[in-house]
Amino acid sequence: MKILMETEHLTSKTLVSDVLAISPLVASMFIEMRLGCPGCFMVRFCTLADLCRHYQLELDEFITTLQERLVTYASYYNSDARTPRD
Repeated sequence: MKILMETEHLTSKTLVSDVLAISPLVASMFIEMRLGCPGCFMVRFCTLADLCRHYQLELDEFITTLQERLVTYASYYNSDARTPRD
């Protein structure tokens, strides 16, 4: 299964739920950063700007880190060397 990543479209107005839908591995990044977003009922309404404001994170830095992580995830999922777990 190929995962297409369009991380250049992440903005301050991107919904956190949309980011979590891109790859389930994003949730592990959020948990690693001690962000409660994966289990929060407000995730469908919260933007990346809201998240950064709430957790006192620098928005541009967070988006850059998120984009880098998504590219890493995409390269893993799109790799022919990956062994499928069917």
